Amino acid sequence: MFYTAKVVVEFETDNGKVKKVSESYLVEASSVTHAESIVHREFSKEQRDFEVKSVTQSRYLDVFFEDASKNNDRVTIDSQERKRTDEWPE
Repeated sequence: MFYTAKVVVEFETDNGKVKKVSESYLVEASSVTHAESIVHREFSKEQRDFEVKSVTQSRYLDVFFEDASKNNDRVTIDSQERKRTDEWPE
């Protein structure tokens, strides 16, 4: 099953101010609790503060990749450019 995790992430702007941004992540997991633990595990690798605001069951059934060999652990979809990138945003 897929779950949507809404996460608030803090980051520092170029002028030194701390800004909070709400981001959504699609997580493949066996339960809500499992999805939340995956998000915590992934974000604990980062050096920034975050808060998981919600995890809900998604209506997505599957995710299709253009090239199955590029099925990485993380795939970022740039919503403004409408293209897939394999790099984690900074």
